[in-house]
Amino acid sequence: NCVVTALRKVKDELKLKHVIVALPEQKNYIFNTTFPHTAVSDIASAVRFSLEENVPIDYSELNFDYYVVDSIESQKDIEVVVSVFPKSIIQSYTDILEQAGLIPISFVSESTSLANALVPRGDDKPYLIIRMLEDRVNIAIVQKQIVQYTSTLNVRTKEILDSFEGPAAKELKESLNKLLIFWFTSRSVASEHKKIEDAIIVGKCAYKEGAVEFLEKNLKISVEIGNVWVNAFSADNYIPSLHKKESLDY
Repeated sequence: NCVVTALRKVKDELKLKHVIVALPEQKNYIFNTTFPHTAVSDIASAVRFSLEENVPIDYSELNFDYYVVDSIESQKDIEVVVSVFPKSIIQSYTDILEQAGLIPISFVSESTSLANALVPRGDDKPYLIIRMLEDRVNIAIVQKQIVQYTSTLNVRTKEILDSFEGPAAKELKESLNKLLIFWFTSRSVASEHKKIEDAIIVGKCAYKEGAVEFLEKNLKISVEIGNVWVNAFSADNYIPSLHKKESLDY
């Protein structure tokens, strides 16, 4: 198996044993829900009971994690974001990793992994994260350092970058603007959403001339190329050997 061989090579080169694994975004189910404060002592059980009405897969076939967004006494509600993956996906990755001699200690979605790398620790404001891949664009909204929304737009990035006036570029800007409006005009279960004023783009295509300007012009928000090292070290103290453009291929 070429994947196992490649993982063994990386394991030996970096002297790895335990790993945290980012799973494909398309396999992830994410939803927001609320529970009364009386459930605070056992949120996991409350989340478990909410899965049936939010995920079209039997509970016995799922693994889930949850993040508490707000717990406001005055509103008597706990706001929770739930992230769900089928057990079969986790098992398939676990089998391959174990064949390579690696032990997975946790699994997260691609968007969660990106948010952990790109959003500075302690920064609770909302961000739009745009990951431009060859055959699709992954989109996530992060607020309070928690991924609260994800979607995938099936457009070819090359077509967007070849013509910022073409149909693929038009589809991207219309989809992103609809999302920004939806987020700002909808309410979370505990409070109003803050307006998104900042976007972060990643993927090698982020360096394409005109990409940042195209997004800023059409979204009317600040757009910057992601710094995947922001939570790892300061560029004032250390310059990594990996070029920034390569790092964006995360």
